Amino acid sequence: MDTSETYIKMCDCPEIQEQHEYRHGGYFVAGGTDKTQPFMTSDMDGNWYIKPDRMRTIWLPRQDQLQEMSGLTWHDFDILSWACAWDDGKATQIPTKEVAGIMAVMQHRHAKVWTGTEWQPTKP
Repeated sequence: MDTSETYIKMCDCPEIQEQHEYRHGGYFVAGGTDKTQPFMTSDMDGNWYIKPDRMRTIWLPRQDQLQEMSGLTWHDFDILSWACAWDDGKATQIPTKEVAGIMAVMQHRHAKVWTGTEWQPTKP
């Protein structure tokens, strides 16, 4: 599970956060993106560790959740995830499958690309 500062910043946008439904085993960070610690809201038996609605939290979707949000089959999601690793015909370094996945979701569903610091609409 990617808990890097970059992935947290990528997840901290309305397009991703509005997709979340509180389910067992969700991964979050609390208090914004500075010096945050990832935590799970509950275990698989439904025992709550903390209620995210009582503080500012950022949901960190897993690969399976990103694939579901994309609306694509696993095969097409995987292809698009790797296609996001190409920039003007040059291969770029994608650090984790979660980063590749969120890039695929934002490109496919919201026509946005990651600039390194924020999501921007794709050029027409």
